[in-house]
Amino acid sequence: MYSVPECRISKAAEKRIRLGHQWIFANELLTPVKELPYGNIVKIVSDKNHLLDYAFSNPNSLITLRRLLTNTFPDSDWIKNRLENAFQFRLKNFDIPVYRLAFSEGDYLSGLTIDRFDNHYVLQITSAGMEKFLDEIVGWLKSKLNAKSIIARNETSYRKMEGLSTENVTLYGNPPENFEWNWYGIQMISNLKEGQKTGAYLDQRFHYLLMDQLSKGKKVLDLFCHTAGFGIRAAKMGAEVIAVDSSKESISLAKEIAKRNQVENRIQFIVEDANHFLKNTTYQFDTIVCDPPPLIKSRKDQKLGEIAYQKLNQRCFEKLHSNGILITFSCSHLLTTSSLFNLLVKSAKGMMVQLISTLHQPKDHPILLSHPETEYLKGYIFLKREVV
Repeated sequence: MYSVPECRISKAAEKRIRLGHQWIFANELLTPVKELPYGNIVKIVSDKNHLLDYAFSNPNSLITLRRLLTNTFPDSDWIKNRLENAFQFRLKNFDIPVYRLAFSEGDYLSGLTIDRFDNHYVLQITSAGMEKFLDEIVGWLKSKLNAKSIIARNETSYRKMEGLSTENVTLYGNPPENFEWNWYGIQMISNLKEGQKTGAYLDQRFHYLLMDQLSKGKKVLDLFCHTAGFGIRAAKMGAEVIAVDSSKESISLAKEIAKRNQVENRIQFIVEDANHFLKNTTYQFDTIVCDPPPLIKSRKDQKLGEIAYQKLNQRCFEKLHSNGILITFSCSHLLTTSSLFNLLVKSAKGMMVQLISTLHQPKDHPILLSHPETEYLKGYIFLKREVV
């Protein structure tokens, strides 16, 4: 019978994980890191040798232990039950079968992300321990959800940090070249195999609906537009839109989506760095959507990233007409909600700006109070008032 290795942790780490946090770092261990197995399951025990949990172990990663939140050894039934719980939550909350099916720590599945596109699935694994459950994951998707295709989009650099290879591979079936889906009246197209992320930014799909009220008859700028989910919906509402992105591939697909929705004559697509466009354009806009990629990817990027967010949003405010709307986001999990808000206050210096609403990631990207890293997408809607 397999003997499960034990890993003793410090009292400080024990106190923190009793509050629910799922990561334990190398400097919190009492057991020498070099004694831990790579990618296997270990028992987490207190300094008094009391069993606290089981975890994926990786001595080569800063996140040395990833808690599995179970009192019994995690086997194939464990992973299937977690996937089933995640699926049932989505089934009750979403009527369109396009959503994030598994959100890593948010669904107590550390290192696993799965996006659903009807019967096609795109997954990403970012922990060595979860990699060993790949066969069970694929089997469950096939047997439970009748998957027609499963793609592993494992190109992320996080895999290198875990000692895993990077790859983009079809694990099962024949995925469509482009997956088409209807999102509340807009025909969407996602490139599951080669598009950015998993082919769509599903965390923003509900925010696209904001355009129904905030863009009618307006001059709209969609920055970092990807496939122009905001811009195309705005054009459908009668707006005149400029959509900007640095990716030729994304803009090419966005043009196809615009044609499919018969709004190609209402959108001007520009392949350009968004910051460069803002610096040089002479246009003013009624509504601006600013959805940049993460500008803070690590602690060493913190200071420069915060400056970048401040300057970017300052330019957005400057390019707004009086009584114009700015919808701005950050997806940097290292930038807290309060820090982002303080940066935006500085961005609006000298202007009369009102906060209209706050925005968050949708509930298929659940945020755990005990694991703040699960919150990453923050957004605000601002109204720039006329100074009188």
